[in-house]
Amino acid sequence: MPSSGIFFLPSSAIVTPESKIVDSLLIHFTKRFSCVSLPKWNLQHKLFREVPLPNTPQNETNSKNQETRYLQVLSLPYQSENTHVAITATTQSSSQPQEITPNSSSESAGAGNVEPATVVAVPKASTDGFVQLLHARFGPLWTPRQTTIVADGHTLEIGSFRIRLGELRQAQPQAQVVSKGVVVEIEYNGKEQEEDDDWGIAEGLIRAFWSDLGIKGAREYFRTAGEEDGFGNVRQWCEVLRLLR
Repeated sequence: MPSSGIFFLPSSAIVTPESKIVDSLLIHFTKRFSCVSLPKWNLQHKLFREVPLPNTPQNETNSKNQETRYLQVLSLPYQSENTHVAITATTQSSSQPQEITPNSSSESAGAGNVEPATVVAVPKASTDGFVQLLHARFGPLWTPRQTTIVADGHTLEIGSFRIRLGELRQAQPQAQVVSKGVVVEIEYNGKEQEEDDDWGIAEGLIRAFWSDLGIKGAREYFRTAGEEDGFGNVRQWCEVLRLLR
């Protein structure tokens, strides 16, 4: 199974326009490496947050831990023909808030303790109906937060590495689209990946590849080794997209 790392450059950490950063990375890759261009990729993600119960307001300042659940609908055609639905629970003590910082991994990025997401696959043809059901029947339980997309992302193959990059945009009312930053996925599928115990070697190679680009201020997300249900990459993307600000 390939290993992958996702690197997200938020707009707040970018001086030049996001589209120019994507173009600069493409130029860098094509000039420095022997690249094979692959079909473009896209992504669509819808985030819902559980509505707090009236008797457990989020601004409660007692010592009890507060649990927040998120429902995510992720369409990632290059990964699967199905759409994936993930539910994640986060627990945060009201007396000990944490902050998201650059260069954080999927295990530490974001506030509180995060339980591994429960993931199910939904046939693509049923996705629109499922989302409509959430809005029509489960609105009192789940409130929509944001929709994010990558359109016409670029894919390059460099030896044992496969690189996907694109501009991550948030859809707004009145058909407005706001750029959230640039996302780069580096996937490694080499001989070191014959055993799951060697995942750390692949992660080191991915980190070295990214470090060699000299790009600062990215948030880093890596898949946890040992996941046997085949949804590791889905959880990885859901963690990136859930933490968008």
